[in-house]
Amino acid sequence: MAKTALSPLRKYRGKVILAPLLKIIECMAELATPFLVRYVIDDGIASHDMKAIFILGGIIVALAVVGFGSTMVAQYLASRVASDYGHDLRSLLFAHSLALDERSLEKASKAKVSTYIGNDAFAMQNGVMMFMRLIFRPPILLLGSFCLSFVVSPWAGLIFGVAIVLSAVVMGTVMLLSPKRYRAIQSRLDDLSTISSDDIQGRRQIKAFNNQELEKRRYLEAAKRYESASMEMGKLSSFVNPLTFLFINAGIVLVVFLGGNYEGIGGLTSGEIASLISYLVSSLAALTMWSRLVSSLNKALESKRRLDAYLALEEKGEGKKDKAPALLAVRFDNVGFTYGQKGDGKAVSGLSFELREGKSIGVVGGTGSGKSTVAKLLSGVYAPSEGTVFLNDQIASQNGEKKLDLRSLFAYVPQKTILFSGTVRSNLLLGRPTASDDELIEALKKAQALAFLKEKGSPLDVAVSEGGSNFSGGQRQRIVLARAFLSSAPALILDDSLSALDYITEKKIRDELPSLFKTAFLVSSRLSLVEKCDEILFFDHGEIAARGSHEELLERSPAYREFYEIQKGAIE
Repeated sequence: MAKTALSPLRKYRGKVILAPLLKIIECMAELATPFLVRYVIDDGIASHDMKAIFILGGIIVALAVVGFGSTMVAQYLASRVASDYGHDLRSLLFAHSLALDERSLEKASKAKVSTYIGNDAFAMQNGVMMFMRLIFRPPILLLGSFCLSFVVSPWAGLIFGVAIVLSAVVMGTVMLLSPKRYRAIQSRLDDLSTISSDDIQGRRQIKAFNNQELEKRRYLEAAKRYESASMEMGKLSSFVNPLTFLFINAGIVLVVFLGGNYEGIGGLTSGEIASLISYLVSSLAALTMWSRLVSSLNKALESKRRLDAYLALEEKGEGKKDKAPALLAVRFDNVGFTYGQKGDGKAVSGLSFELREGKSIGVVGGTGSGKSTVAKLLSGVYAPSEGTVFLNDQIASQNGEKKLDLRSLFAYVPQKTILFSGTVRSNLLLGRPTASDDELIEALKKAQALAFLKEKGSPLDVAVSEGGSNFSGGQRQRIVLARAFLSSAPALILDDSLSALDYITEKKIRDELPSLFKTAFLVSSRLSLVEKCDEILFFDHGEIAARGSHEELLERSPAYREFYEIQKGAIE
């Protein structure tokens, strides 16, 4: 069964049904009370009949106790279910975000995901609570008050009906116009989230180019668009309460005026006027509650539409693939990949090569030549748009679909280093949760990270800020490498992961690699890292322009030779 934003609510269905039923009991007790008050005033107080006063008063007190008990249980159930549902929904959205593959997550927009988990999940949670509390209460109070007012006085019921119809027209108009405006509000909120996320992540670049004022203006413009959309919705909603108050209170005035002055219409007793006023006041409260319910449900329905679309991305996400067998060989057969929509330029095309167990392949080429893309295809981050990736002659992925989980076969170090807030130890344990402290220290040593961490204190207990911002680029790369070295995966993928290191440190790490991983796929802008690989793939414009050993490429590929000579000259 496909997951939706309401999927976590299924296990609470009993409570979701029970709470509105309890609210019906409360409404019945509330509607009966003014009817009884009429007789207390007319038959008890007016006639000085103490027995009738005590009997009717006792019934009213009993109804109040029943109504109070019902509403307290219903309110508790609504609050509890909404809270638990909000927790479960956020857990579902978070787990879904982790399960999606990189391409699907990029399609959803990572900046919007935080809005889904925060703002949209809260709107759904609030919508569920308001539904359980108010879905039956306003209509029952309105219908019951309307019917009982006719019992008391037909002409007063007519006045009552006109007031309700006019109020309903106002609320219906707002209901029809609200969804589009709520959609605009959510869209503007997404824009704010995207801009703030981009600016926080790129704050160093913004300062480097002295563009703080430009980004402030861009954010303020987005904030004004959000404010404008919110104000438009606020102005529309602001008509509901004043107009409904006007119609209902006008009805009260007419009932009191006509009932007290025109006996020909059917003069009303004090008890009848009191009960009618109570019903009109209850109707006013019901309409106010109904406007709140409509507002909450409109927000929740728009959030549900967004969350359902996000959860539907699972169809091409992770978690549906068979476990990959042991690594013997991964083969690319005419593989191509396109970012974005069809028709966009291909990032890579016509890729055919084989990474066999115990062998190493190096990938070099200019910026934008497709090196990182092929690393992501090999590791299973992406599935090819065309062609097929085979694992031991089994289809691993093709046509945008993954059939085998390749991730367990590779210790993958992406181009962009990712560290999480916590400590060095907590970051390293992501590589192997069962690793001992001695193993963690050894991995740091092999990654040339132990020395600089010792300067900061106990190496494993050194604090890591969000994103590793308290380390330099080269230091982050070495910690991430240490994490990969702890992996039990049989093969290693380095996606230009040593670019921030000096040549001496790079050489020390390079010398450690053969003892750690017999199978390696090394992507680099530096030829020094890949010179000793069994095969080198030289990329140009998303295709393999040349292939062979380092010596073979120097001999028969002018472009590779030029690439080598430029780097050699730069080092010298």
